Amino acid sequence: MTLVPPQNGRSTVRVSMINNGFLTPSRKNQWINTDEEETVRMPVLCFLIEKDDRCYLWDLGMRPDVENVGMATRQTWLGIPPMVRRPLPSSLPYAVLASLRGAGTRSAILQDRLGKHVGNKEVSYLDRLEELPFGDTVVLGMDHEGVDFFGDGSLMLVPAPGHCPGHTIAIARVSASPASYIVLAGDAGHNRALYDPCPCHHAIATFSPLQPIHQDPKAATKTLESLSRLHDREDTWVILAHEYEVEKVVPEDIDLSDWQNKGWKDKVAEERASASKLSCYA
Repeated sequence: MTLVPPQNGRSTVRVSMINNGFLTPSRKNQWINTDEEETVRMPVLCFLIEKDDRCYLWDLGMRPDVENVGMATRQTWLGIPPMVRRPLPSSLPYAVLASLRGAGTRSAILQDRLGKHVGNKEVSYLDRLEELPFGDTVVLGMDHEGVDFFGDGSLMLVPAPGHCPGHTIAIARVSASPASYIVLAGDAGHNRALYDPCPCHHAIATFSPLQPIHQDPKAATKTLESLSRLHDREDTWVILAHEYEVEKVVPEDIDLSDWQNKGWKDKVAEERASASKLSCYA
């Protein structure tokens, strides 16, 4: 069965990845329940979604003036600030910027309202936000109905509660015959092991007690269970916003629609498996 009902159409979008930068170095046991203290460098992955002659940004990444964030955030840096390598949207090509301007208030889709996902904070955006309506489209495997953003089934925005109020994932149909999808899962989890747990230990990995980054852990766990179901589908590729295995394997700025033939989902899994041979995630 297809994720999105056929009556919603068979149109597609193009998706490409942008690595906005890297969070401050952290320990693996800050993100998942493990005794490992290995240092990890987590990317901030944003995505350009193209539909016909329009461009849309999924997430705006970190603000470029990271030195001006609040004291509470700076205290989590362990002395090393995040690195912004591609400020958004200013680093995008002119043609993309022109298309974003043409799309108006719908040019950027924020996965949540937390400070690290709003790009240039010098640009006032809160008074120009357009709230998403409640969804009415059933998406196979998800607990909540989705919003059909373009009205043709090519981009579904689905509530993914747990991390923070309003957190949302995007399900992009990138090919139609046969259908295949990319799930932009944002901050539903901060480590691949949370939706793709190591089979030698637990059925599902658990959150780290060191950094409670989910406001509703029970809801977050249900969201991750949904992502696990999507991950098990051969036609679906799940990507978290801070999944460092993806950053190591997947190229930026190219159309990801052919991900199945390119084998990128499998290559990301191999990258994760290679690390797990040294030390199990869960």
